[in-house]
Amino acid sequence: MTFRQLFLAGSAALSALLLPSCALETLAPPMGRSGDQLVFSGRTWTVKGGTELFGPGPNYFSKDLYSAYTDSLGYLHLNIRQIDGRWYCSEVISNENLGYGTYTWEVAPNQVDLPVNSVLGLSILFPILGPLGRALGLTEVQVGLFSTGYALMQFLLSPYWGRRSERGRKPVLLVGILGFAASFLLFGVFALLGERGLVPPGLLFFLLLLARLLGGAFSSATLPTAQAYVADVTGRENRTAGMALLGAAFGLAVILGPALGAGLAALFGLLAPVFFSAGIALLNALFVYLVLPESRPRGQEAGARLSPFDPRVFPLLLLGLALNLSSVALEQTIAFYFQDRLLLGGVETAQKVGLALVFYGVVAVFVQGVLVRKTGWPPRVLLSLGLPLGILGFVLLVYAKTFWALALGLALQGVGQGLALPGVTAALSLAVGEGEQGLVAGLNSSAQALGRMLGPIVGTGLYRLAPEGPYVLGASLLLLALLFLPALFRRARL
Repeated sequence: MTFRQLFLAGSAALSALLLPSCALETLAPPMGRSGDQLVFSGRTWTVKGGTELFGPGPNYFSKDLYSAYTDSLGYLHLNIRQIDGRWYCSEVISNENLGYGTYTWEVAPNQVDLPVNSVLGLSILFPILGPLGRALGLTEVQVGLFSTGYALMQFLLSPYWGRRSERGRKPVLLVGILGFAASFLLFGVFALLGERGLVPPGLLFFLLLLARLLGGAFSSATLPTAQAYVADVTGRENRTAGMALLGAAFGLAVILGPALGAGLAALFGLLAPVFFSAGIALLNALFVYLVLPESRPRGQEAGARLSPFDPRVFPLLLLGLALNLSSVALEQTIAFYFQDRLLLGGVETAQKVGLALVFYGVVAVFVQGVLVRKTGWPPRVLLSLGLPLGILGFVLLVYAKTFWALALGLALQGVGQGLALPGVTAALSLAVGEGEQGLVAGLNSSAQALGRMLGPIVGTGLYRLAPEGPYVLGASLLLLALLFLPALFRRARL
């Protein structure tokens, strides 16, 4: 992964936990093009086009800006695209006679870059929701319902948006991002009115909850559409790497989002992160509208409905649910666990847990953003490695009695999640046809949202019974998945 890619992915990830929304720039804006002429490697080339059919396909040639172009790094992009039901190839012809000699072309693997404002989301609000709720006179339960309601809407509506995106990815991304921006503006305005005593606490809670429900409804459009977009623009051989980069972006959000939210709140007040999120989302929408090309051109047929019980996807959806449930249960209880195991005070707990979670997040991001993309391992390998490492991480947490043992357990969990989650996402994408990518991405997002809903309830409930309970459950779920992994892949026909 280049520094540029890491920077782009990091900034994208910050948004993801504000939205979570996602818009991907896989095709950079055309550069060096003037009409049917482009500049590459210091020479001028003519882009071939026309209405005649050429063999062996036969195919047409396109002069469309996104069929042949150079990007900001000087790389030449030649794309095969379907436009209005016709397949178009790309060809460039040098305007100069190169003469005799050896000319070497280096072909780079398909890259999926995330733009600076592509995803901004929920984690930036983590540090402020609690104190903001208390400042507004809300109870802890009421504040908790904001997150539960958000995840509930994602669970319910992700399949719908995924199905809708089969008619075109770009419009769904725009609707999702703009709707998210509107929900955050409403949340900020309602909270501001509540701060000034212009809205009674009872009504204020329902207004804020409505804003969060709207946020969940519209943000559920972005992630499945982004996953489908990645599937559209990556070949089957690069599908896993593309999904891994998407996962790395969200991982970076976990690390950086809370710090950004806390910083903005300290400088400008508790509502600053809310309005900042809305502003970033609007910039993101502008980027998508002006720059992002449509990956599913007109003329392509929308896929039929895809049942979550389809044998190709059902086992993988269950696996994704188990991974998310166990991960969220860990995240919700790990601060309590550190405090109780190490007998720490409140401030010291925050410091130790913060350090360990940063370590956890960095490891997961490295695995997804660098290791998985570099190795090109298929889903079967990722899951065969990720599940045992995740189990080992949970087991170590159960028996750990020192800070470094707990941190190592979290790190192993980070490696396991970093391998397994892109493995599930890529496997789901590869298990279905090209016309079902939006459908399966919607189901995947819904399963993940269900895990995020159940995780806090299950995790905290088990912790009350036994502090090790959430981690024993996590190890058990992953062990069960590992035992059934061969059958799972046979069922999914992978």
